[in-house]
Amino acid sequence: QVIDDEIESLKGSIRALKSRRNSLALISRLPPEAMAAIFLFVSSPGRPMLPSSNAKHDRLGWLRVAHVCHLWREIALNQPRFWSHIDFAALTSTGIAEMLARAKMAPLFLE
Repeated sequence: QVIDDEIESLKGSIRALKSRRNSLALISRLPPEAMAAIFLFVSSPGRPMLPSSNAKHDRLGWLRVAHVCHLWREIALNQPRFWSHIDFAALTSTGIAEMLARAKMAPLFLE
């Protein structure tokens, strides 16, 4: 148990160091509002799609910005408009429900 506790403590230290390293990146100096604007552009329905062997994955590729780091995830999760484009062909019913919850009262774009 003592070793397991030490492992958990070290994992916490590693997470804190990674977060500190991420905060030193130049892009982390942009205000959250600027990052949110970039995220909205990336998620916009009319954006060109990258070539991909998996069309469904590519249609949801914009979601990757929420998986880069804690800061980007927080910015994405706090932008209802980021979640307001609902692509019924690319989402499961659970995914649709989650998108609707995250979109809150933002105008919806249904596809």
